[in-house]
Amino acid sequence: MITKFKDDLDIKYSKDAISLWIENFNDSKQFAKYFIEDYSANHDYIWTIHDDNVVSMAYIIKKNVLIKGSISVVYLIVGMATKNIYSKKGLMKNIINLILEKYKNEFIFMQADHWEYYKNWNFLNVSSIYNYKVKHCNHEKIMIDNFIDWSSMNKQFNNQGSIQYDIKSFQEYINMFIIDGAKIASIGETYIVYKNNTVINFAFKEFKTFINLLNMCEINFLQTHFPIESNYLSLKNEKKYTKSTHIFSNVIFNSLF
Repeated sequence: MITKFKDDLDIKYSKDAISLWIENFNDSKQFAKYFIEDYSANHDYIWTIHDDNVVSMAYIIKKNVLIKGSISVVYLIVGMATKNIYSKKGLMKNIINLILEKYKNEFIFMQADHWEYYKNWNFLNVSSIYNYKVKHCNHEKIMIDNFIDWSSMNKQFNNQGSIQYDIKSFQEYINMFIIDGAKIASIGETYIVYKNNTVINFAFKEFKTFINLLNMCEINFLQTHFPIESNYLSLKNEKKYTKSTHIFSNVIFNSLF
């Protein structure tokens, strides 16, 4: 087996990586292909290859975040996956050790479903969901757009998100919520995806327009992974830890946001 970073890998193995992504995550082939062949071209990744196949992998996404008032570069580890027949053989342990060695002088954090697997690296489970009660406000009502501009919506979500979707992948992503009964509402460049009077995803350019839209749709609750300080929202309950967690190393979570 050989384990190498992006610069020393042959792109011919991307088809194996796509198959491995689909095997491990609930994503379409279209999204996996976009992430591995297009999006990750601007970032770093590491693959373990055995018998001319990718059997384990992880992706290191470069992000800019605000730390104590200054923009800093951090690295997000995502897409950690190993073929089932090679699980519990130490392949991911080796990958994480190599990543931490290469980026040892950087801020590193990861997204993972089972954070307890990573306790040996002193990662800390800090992800939580904040549930806000939306207060009534008397802002002028603005008519909700009858037509969703997918290009504009995609752009706004990309501006606020860590993954940059192309339009087709973005539509597929949003349609997962719609199939499950969610609705979309928009005003200009502000968008919310909601179900049963609860916002489950959103993107906005101006916060006041976002509040307008919440009130127009008679939204009662807003769920987000990030704390929001506003006269329009009140924290309904204490933060709750989620199964899908962000795990930070070498940096205190509260200093990131």
